[in-house]
Amino acid sequence: MVKLVVGPPAVPPGSTVTARRSTLQIDCGDGYTADADWYYPKQGQPDKFIYFQHGFMAHAGIYNLTLAALAERNNAIVVAPTITSNYFACDGCSLTADPMHAAVGRLFQDDRDALLASARAAGFKGTLPEKFVFAGQSAGSMLAAGAAGYYYDSAPADRKDDLVGVLLYDGSAANGALGRALDKLPSSVPVLQVAATPSVINYGGGANNVLAEKRPGQFNGVQLIGGAHSDAFQSDAYFGLVQGFVGLVFGWSAPQNVAAVQVLSQGWLTDMYAGRVYDPATRTGIYGEPGEPGQTVIDIPTDAGLARGYVLPGPPASLSPIEWFFARMLHSINSNDFVNCSTEPTAAGSCSGATAV
Repeated sequence: MVKLVVGPPAVPPGSTVTARRSTLQIDCGDGYTADADWYYPKQGQPDKFIYFQHGFMAHAGIYNLTLAALAERNNAIVVAPTITSNYFACDGCSLTADPMHAAVGRLFQDDRDALLASARAAGFKGTLPEKFVFAGQSAGSMLAAGAAGYYYDSAPADRKDDLVGVLLYDGSAANGALGRALDKLPSSVPVLQVAATPSVINYGGGANNVLAEKRPGQFNGVQLIGGAHSDAFQSDAYFGLVQGFVGLVFGWSAPQNVAAVQVLSQGWLTDMYAGRVYDPATRTGIYGEPGEPGQTVIDIPTDAGLARGYVLPGPPASLSPIEWFFARMLHSINSNDFVNCSTEPTAAGSCSGATAV
């Protein structure tokens, strides 16, 4: 039904990338088959590889403008699987559960046969770049960070450096997935966030707080001033009706902030691949010096106008008691309390039982 509603991935007129859908076999539980949307250059070989994960109860196909821009601006091949958000999946083969995070991490080990087969089925005839980035929006950031942590924890020593960074788009700190990932990743692996204004949907900027706690004094990203949860959720599906719905639910995105997501991403991705994110003398992206919460403000020039952002940590959240109540309710959805038949790792660090929040 979702496939029929969303339709195949599409790129805007004049785009230099191709978008195709295939399936991707993920070694989770008894085997998991996901739809996978691939975006890649029409000509030439991509030099970057981005795994992108959609948010809770979403579908990769409705991120088509965001994904097309990521591929085009960065000469990248982007794969965006659609993974269930089923809260009751006892095997943990769902978006926010650790067994799926570990399984996605394994996709990038060894010969990456499953990824290559999926790319070939989507019409890609080139070579998948060895170096890669995990990226995710909203609850998808839990998988992106979690997969990065599991990959680095289990990859052979000579393959760990294939992971050059993690990009979070108004990421989530639910279920502790981000914190556990940061415990596994060395601080030399960039985990950078483009955050929206703290709100109910992002648990008052909870991911920003985790980044500040785990990596104090380090550049961890930017909170866009006036940023909306949908800034990295751009779609023209059904003549813009999907985007209109997203705006109504999550807040309307300012054009300069939508553009800033891509400007920041492009600069950071370039530096991740060059290994210079934390070298102020050579990096070329837009950064700033971390300070007290809300102290450092930077300009982000874009074709849509000047965006501005706080270098994380941004100002503290100012949610009302009723807003915090609803934020905690939404946060609890990702607790994965029903992961009790999995032989994979769980958030509690065992192979069975409920995960911890």
